[in-house]
Amino acid sequence: MLPNEDGGVIGNIISIAHRLSHMSVAEGVEYEQQLQLLRSYGCDRVQGYLIGKPMNEDAVIELSLRTKNARDSGNAPEYIEGGKNA
Repeated sequence: MLPNEDGGVIGNIISIAHRLSHMSVAEGVEYEQQLQLLRSYGCDRVQGYLIGKPMNEDAVIELSLRTKNARDSGNAPEYIEGGKNA
């Protein structure tokens, strides 16, 4: 999805997922505009280069520990579950 594409189909897919009591996860989010569009439709989770690049096992463990510490201290960003304004 490019930033200028119509989000009508995306909004419908997210809506169907929610009506079926499922969470919606968008993959391949690369642009802030995509993130904002997905948020406007109530997308539950996103992944892609905007959030983080692929990483090896050691980097994932380090990130997980930093995220846990940030969440525990109340300093996690909003896109992390339990973060500010979540």
